Amino acid sequence: MALQQVNLGAEGTGAGGDTARRAFEKMNANFSNPAYAASKVVQASPTDTTAGALMAVGAFGLGATNGPQVTDLNAVLVGGQYAVPDGAQNAPTPSLGTLQVIAYSSVAVSQLFISRESVPRIYLRAYVAGPAWTPWSEIYHARRILGIVSQSSGVPTGAIFQIIENANGRAVRYADGTQICFSPAFTINCNIQYGSIYRSDDTNWTYPASFSASGQTSGSASCGNSGIPIGHIRTLYDSATLRLACGGSRTGDSVSAVAFGRWY
Repeated sequence: MALQQVNLGAEGTGAGGDTARRAFEKMNANFSNPAYAASKVVQASPTDTTAGALMAVGAFGLGATNGPQVTDLNAVLVGGQYAVPDGAQNAPTPSLGTLQVIAYSSVAVSQLFISRESVPRIYLRAYVAGPAWTPWSEIYHARRILGIVSQSSGVPTGAIFQIIENANGRAVRYADGTQICFSPAFTINCNIQYGSIYRSDDTNWTYPASFSASGQTSGSASCGNSGIPIGHIRTLYDSATLRLACGGSRTGDSVSAVAFGRWY
């Protein structure tokens, strides 16, 4: 039914207008028509899901400076924007943050969690044909690519790359478990006669970061741009031994090494 206008009649006299009864009938009809806001009740709370209720400012976190607080993320299936306190149940991290919920239906819901940290972390999961939530998956951004790598049962739980630098060189760790170590430059003398060739003393290199003791390591050594000495390397999980082999006696060669393996 269309909105009914009360006919007030001619200005000043009211001639030709609705009778009082007819005017009140129209008003009652307008207020009882479910198509118009005048007949609606306002939400009792920001999370009130009463069908047909009018949304107030801040309903389900929309336009609010303090969104509705939730303490168990598994229970949040209604679309909206929510505040998550420290230690909330089923959150991807113990940190407080915000939660955006998008519902396709009562059994198809997506959640996006953003932690409140100096470098925010972003997580996504879905409620598929309930009551099963998928595991949280982290969404990486520019400030989360480089950091501390970590894993749980082979699933990455930290940054994508980690750089470790110290007096023993530089190591790069990858989220998949790969690790590469680069040595500092060693000055090595290749002047010990060994049959028809010469060799150097052994030079020990402690890695800037250890490899997994249960994995395999390999490596190589190079002698700058000289192209003459041949570098040999014997790798362990936490160190390597370097040795040069030369056609003639040499001193002061600059030798660098690289080792490959896994950190877990």
